[in-house]
Amino acid sequence: MNSSENYFNLLLRINNEDLSMSNRYLKMCRLLEQLCFEFTVNERLQITDLSARINLLAATIKLKRNIIYDLQTFRLTSNDILNGRTNADESIFRRDWFTLAKTIENLFNMPIPHEISQNKNMGPDKNIYFNNLIKTKPLIRKLRV
Repeated sequence: MNSSENYFNLLLRINNEDLSMSNRYLKMCRLLEQLCFEFTVNERLQITDLSARINLLAATIKLKRNIIYDLQTFRLTSNDILNGRTNADESIFRRDWFTLAKTIENLFNMPIPHEISQNKNMGPDKNIYFNNLIKTKPLIRKLRV
């Protein structure tokens, strides 16, 4: 089994296990950190936070801007959930779960497996991005940190 299959299987397991939402986000953050480490292991820099790891990964692999944005959105959402500042709902989890699937697809240049792409309970809800944009439009001028 190659690395991309490993990561896709981990992602499926996160979805299928009976876990609290904060535990799901914790496992997804660890999965993203593993991905970042795997693709930047030969770098001399020592990076301590996930935001910088995502940016280094993006620069190393030349990820598309929309994937970088989605990964940073996932990072901010997971920080809020893991620190108890917000409650996660299923639609946001679906968005972030599928963001990781798209990232794995792009990093390994492998298609998303049928079990993930055809999962009726998961996948991107196209209205999530639009609805969140409408809700936060006045905040867009703020710098994302």
